[in-house]
Amino acid sequence: MAPDWREQAAASAAGDEQGEAVTPDPYEVLGVAPDAQMDEITKAYRRIMQKVHPDVANFSGWFARVASAAYRTIRQQRGEP
Repeated sequence: MAPDWREQAAASAAGDEQGEAVTPDPYEVLGVAPDAQMDEITKAYRRIMQKVHPDVANFSGWFARVASAAYRTIRQQRGEP
């Protein structure tokens, strides 16, 4: 899990100076390098979801949604199905 996810959550919830939501870097959210292989990215995503999924952990679900969006974004950028 990204070490500063709580700060990212607060920034995203507050929005930036123009009042728009801040979009976090998907690689930073998943805690992987931009040049990481897809299997490494998938493992990082699954590891995070095991910790923060609302059905498993006592979290609000916000970070699970952010992690899912980050994973989806990376897959789309790389042309993965």
